[in-house]
Amino acid sequence: MSLKILLIIAISNVMLFGSNYKSSPEIQNGIEAVKKKDFDKAAEIFTKECEKGEGMICFALGFAYENGKGVKQDNEKAKDFYSKACQFKYDNGCLKSTMMISN
Repeated sequence: MSLKILLIIAISNVMLFGSNYKSSPEIQNGIEAVKKKDFDKAAEIFTKECEKGEGMICFALGFAYENGKGVKQDNEKAKDFYSKACQFKYDNGCLKSTMMISN
């Protein structure tokens, strides 16, 4: 699965299931960067959004780094992003973070 597909699914899930969620203009810019295959720019934008507390975005970045989708594969970065997703109350981030630490 490409970073583009993953991020679009992630954003779609947040919009469908998070009734209070409002996609920021920055996230939209990140999605546009993915569509243009500018993965470096997308990763930069999404990293900033993750730091602002967007748990779903942190999880998507963790997945991308774990699997080398659109970015260079890096398990340490993946663990960091999954941990941040967990800190921001995105439960799947807690699960993945724990799984990666256990292995």
